Amino acid sequence: ALPIYGTGMTLAVMGQTGVYQTDLTNFRQNFGLSAISCTVSSDIITACSSSNFKYILVNGSATTISSGDLPEADLDLEWSGATARNAQIIYVNANDPTGFGVWDSWYYAVDNDVSKVITMSYTTPCELAEAGPGSGKGTFTSDEAELAKANSLGITFLNSSGDTGAAECDFGNNLAV
Repeated sequence: ALPIYGTGMTLAVMGQTGVYQTDLTNFRQNFGLSAISCTVSSDIITACSSSNFKYILVNGSATTISSGDLPEADLDLEWSGATARNAQIIYVNANDPTGFGVWDSWYYAVDNDVSKVITMSYTTPCELAEAGPGSGKGTFTSDEAELAKANSLGITFLNSSGDTGAAECDFGNNLAV
C-alpha cells in the first residue's frame, strides 16, 4: 500500500525565485501542518534540510525574489506540503534573469535524481518556442530526452497544462473549446 499523506516520500517542486519563510509558515500554521525552520536572510530562505523541507539552489542567488514568480512558488510549495503533509518537500530553485530558470531546476532534479516525484506548475505558450537563450533546454527534443531519462529513473513528472488548458497554444479568437 502507498504511504498515506506522503509518509517516507519526497516531492520536488520546481521554481525560479527565492521564497519567504513567513509565507510558508503562515500557510502551514493555518492548515495545522508541521512547522519548517530554515536558515534565512531577511526572511528569505537561503538553506534548509529538515525532515519536512529541503532547499536546493541550482544557480543564481537564494535571496533574489521575482515578484511575478513568488506567488507561483508559494502556491506550489504550500499546497504540495498540504497534500503530502508527511513528505519532505524539496524546493529546487534556479534563478535566471531570462525567465528560464525553472527548466534548469527540473533538468537538475532529473539529472541528480532528487526525488521520485517532481512537480512543475510552469508552462509556456507553445512548448516549441520555450528555448532559453543558448541553454538547449526547453525545446521539444531536449525536453523529451530529459523526460525519457526521468522515466528510466522511475521518476513521476507532473506538469500543468497551462492557465488556458487545451487553448495554451491558440492565439486571438481561434480558441480550443
